Amino acid sequence: SAVETLSHMRPLRGEKLMIVSNGAAPAALALDELWLRNGKLAVLSEETRDALRQALPVGVEIANPLDLRDDASSEHYQQAVNILLNSQDYDALLVIHSPSAAAPGTESALALIDALKHHPRGKYVTVLTNWCGEFSSQEARRLFSDAGLPTYRTPEGTITAFMHMVEYRRNQKQLRETPVLPDSLTANTSEAHALLQQAIDDGATTLDTHEVSPVLRAYGIHTLPTWIAADSAEAVHIA
Repeated sequence: SAVETLSHMRPLRGEKLMIVSNGAAPAALALDELWLRNGKLAVLSEETRDALRQALPVGVEIANPLDLRDDASSEHYQQAVNILLNSQDYDALLVIHSPSAAAPGTESALALIDALKHHPRGKYVTVLTNWCGEFSSQEARRLFSDAGLPTYRTPEGTITAFMHMVEYRRNQKQLRETPVLPDSLTANTSEAHALLQQAIDDGATTLDTHEVSPVLRAYGIHTLPTWIAADSAEAVHIA
């Protein structure tokens, strides 16, 4: 939800997402939603890949999404997250958990929280969690909320929240950009300064529409003509 995102998610430093899951299906749902919303998937460096290969069981494909398989234990989650926390390959980390006898939801949630708590970069990395299961994951989601980690019920909802933050970051970046003036724009700054100085001398703190137009024209910006009507009859006559 928007409240969950705004209250818990850390600001993004970029748009590249890393996905870790204990099942191919929820990871695929997240990935489909990411592509649908024009999101970006992180690419792991060879150094990170090697570290994951050494730590995880044989047969786990080292890729993004990283599918730990349905028999992954909470220790596997913790090992994978610790290695990824050492990496600079991504900007946000999405950890997905499907109900599993090998890795109970609450136990895996505690392992993730512990990994983030004790790693030097744990409090700086943007982490999102999706613990699937309406009732079996209630305690895990409560733990995440208490730990200040955003948590969601579905992979698609998690990606939606992530992309909201991506779009917010893009908008903020655009707002900070300095507008580029067209080459054809001519400026008579002395005239503009004279008009503004006259307004200041007259004690004005704001300019009405008809007073702003000459200033804009001095900078080569054309506006619609403005007329002042004393009453409705004069307004009808001008129209």
